[in-house]
Amino acid sequence: PAFQANDPTGIQFSFDAIFVAISRYQIEKPPGENIRPPLLDIIKENAQTLEQARNNGLFNHNGAGGIPMFESGKGTAEKVRFPSVRSFGYDVNSTNFKTADELGVAELVASIINFFTAVKADIFVGVRGSSYSTDVFSVRYYMQQNLKENSRNSSLSGNYLLGPDGIEEVVGSPRPHSCGK
Repeated sequence: PAFQANDPTGIQFSFDAIFVAISRYQIEKPPGENIRPPLLDIIKENAQTLEQARNNGLFNHNGAGGIPMFESGKGTAEKVRFPSVRSFGYDVNSTNFKTADELGVAELVASIINFFTAVKADIFVGVRGSSYSTDVFSVRYYMQQNLKENSRNSSLSGNYLLGPDGIEEVVGSPRPHSCGK
């Protein structure tokens, strides 16, 4: 069943699942020895929150069950195989393939997978001040992925911006990136 939520701005959301584009490795890796409170406390809380969301879903209030969260990124990137490359191009007849890890490009491949997963989503909720969000908003706008008629979910689609005052819809061409606004 879809998860229903009302944002304080009056927008009603219904989700079956949420894709979260993060570097789980960066969040879960042990902090360096030089990290001290209060930053250390924030790092630990972020890792615990991520683990809780992965196990129980997002917005799991009072045990009601949250929205299932799925990830792609590095796990998917590790499955990508690249054909061997000769000096003048790909060897299309080659049976010699290398993994993204073997080529040292797993993080790059993961970021590309995450980016295009976000671009093709019915709904994208980005974060104010994020160059990643600005890029996704822009590509979705120019590909017209932000339009309801191009969405699998006819009740809601588009680009939304999460900021200090809640969630607002991004209408029209997204503003250029700015860290402060």
